[in-house]
Amino acid sequence: MAQGPRGALHLFRPLAALMPAVRRADRPVPFGQRVFCTGVSASIFLMGSYLIPLQGVRSSAYQSVDPLYWVRPILLSNRGTLLELGVAPVVTARAVMHLLTGPVDREDRKLMVAARTALAMAVALGQATTHVLLGLYGSVGALEGVLIVLQLFSGSAIVVYIDEVLEMGYGLRGASVFSLLAAVNTIILNLFFGPVRRLLATCLVLLVAVFLHGCRLPQPMRDAQGNQQGSLPVNFLYTSTATIVLHSSVVSAFSMASQLLHYSRYGGSVVARLIGTWEETSYAAVPVGGLAYYVTPPWGLHVVADRFHALSYTALRLTSCAMLSQAWANQRLAFDFPDDTIRSRVSRYIPMASALSGLNVGALTVLGDVTGAIGSGSGILLTATLVYNLVVSFRSEGQLNVRAPFFFN
Repeated sequence: MAQGPRGALHLFRPLAALMPAVRRADRPVPFGQRVFCTGVSASIFLMGSYLIPLQGVRSSAYQSVDPLYWVRPILLSNRGTLLELGVAPVVTARAVMHLLTGPVDREDRKLMVAARTALAMAVALGQATTHVLLGLYGSVGALEGVLIVLQLFSGSAIVVYIDEVLEMGYGLRGASVFSLLAAVNTIILNLFFGPVRRLLATCLVLLVAVFLHGCRLPQPMRDAQGNQQGSLPVNFLYTSTATIVLHSSVVSAFSMASQLLHYSRYGGSVVARLIGTWEETSYAAVPVGGLAYYVTPPWGLHVVADRFHALSYTALRLTSCAMLSQAWANQRLAFDFPDDTIRSRVSRYIPMASALSGLNVGALTVLGDVTGAIGSGSGILLTATLVYNLVVSFRSEGQLNVRAPFFFN
């Protein structure tokens, strides 16, 4: 590993030494026990997200417009609950540590996990404090504010610990399971209230996404003399989950910053209007101008009414997904292909493969958004990706004996 990444990782050593750690399983845990552990963890997450309210917050604080309405489905956040921060600290810490250090060797893996835990807890503390100071829970005193921060911090500590337990081999993948639960929950809750058109659009996007997951584009691999030496099967959705999470995180952070700026004392400035202008509806504030408006997906008749919005959103989505996909794939190159010889041969194809994956992801999410699919295009695609990965995992461990459809082969 390069000195830069190793040095960045070792900056966390003093804090990492104070973090409680979960030992990685010494031997493979039986599949049944992993499923049981995952079920218990998911139940704890759902209870904290829906059944345990925050204490010390007046009910009148929730009668105002929710400034984080558009962000909550992505962060798996439910307003006014113990786990209101959702998986934001976990996802943020993972992304930051990956970008800072890239893949790590076995020697630094334990330090990486401890550093990621420390960073996640720091992010949780910062987000909880920011929520209170910005007035998301109304006007509260110092004691009530500290109580709310401690509750949110404790809830995030539970999520971080559960995620680490699952990632250490005692269950299925933590954040992925939580994301799947939230996406499926959103779809089920809307099935009984959404129109038939949205249900059909949801089924269409799901089928196309699962089909593309099973598609491979073979790319011939050649040596220095130009002789073909096998082929590299390129998945049409090579970096799907990473692209979705990265793009959604960037857009959500931008939209939240734009909204906070709009309602601040500087909301009338030229810069604030260029970034985004917002109007309040009965359920949330919606962007009506500025860049925030054009990164928000149109759907239904609005696609025809404002074609420039639809075209600009599509162009921005496709371009950003392709760029984020390439950046993520380049970071993972050394991890996915540890052998130097193989890595040198596939490196010329990775940019094309990752860009193709990003374009496919962007196109599918646009399709889901403009057709009004339940749970948004990103949510549907994320659900399809996680279900596909779980089915592949089950089959690889011999736990799924039924014959899968052709697109899972």
